Amino acid sequence: MFHHTRGIGRAAGTALAAAIAVAALTTAARAQTCPQDGDQSPAALHTYWIMVGWEKNLGDPPLVVEDRLGHLYSDTSDSMRLYDDFDTENRVATSARAYSDIWTGPFNSMKAALHQVLDGPDVIVADKQLAASALEFAALLTTADNQIVAIRTRSSTVWQCEEVGWQIVREHNSSHVVQEQELLPFFQ
Repeated sequence: MFHHTRGIGRAAGTALAAAIAVAALTTAARAQTCPQDGDQSPAALHTYWIMVGWEKNLGDPPLVVEDRLGHLYSDTSDSMRLYDDFDTENRVATSARAYSDIWTGPFNSMKAALHQVLDGPDVIVADKQLAASALEFAALLTTADNQIVAIRTRSSTVWQCEEVGWQIVREHNSSHVVQEQELLPFFQ
């Protein structure tokens, strides 16, 4: 596999071969920790992300988005991009902390945020290392002045298999406001 050359001695070549073997085993082991089915699969985690992570009932205490959802986001990826067009400033976050900084204030200013999954999640897994998940959800958001904002959102996430399991490295949410009556049947 490695040839002895002037630039790399036999010991260095052996060490490099060992490092590559360890990396291959680590990658294989990591892939085994990321299930494609069950409660730790991308489909289940994407559903949890919206139905638990972003759910807020009347009277719930304030929360820090990173505390509730941070475990779903990679803390090792330097290519993380998180975007939601419901943010009036159209910011793109590159970490769970930055995403939390965008959403904790607006989320806590609402009295309630109720959700229902309308479609999906639909998941594609590539080489057991990356997965893409898409779902559509409805939300009834109760503002501080008791107004109801009804939205339909298409959510897409890219999950990377890491040592702790599937982690979000990309997220894109596109929302549009609809009439509350359009969504009420989903919340009964």
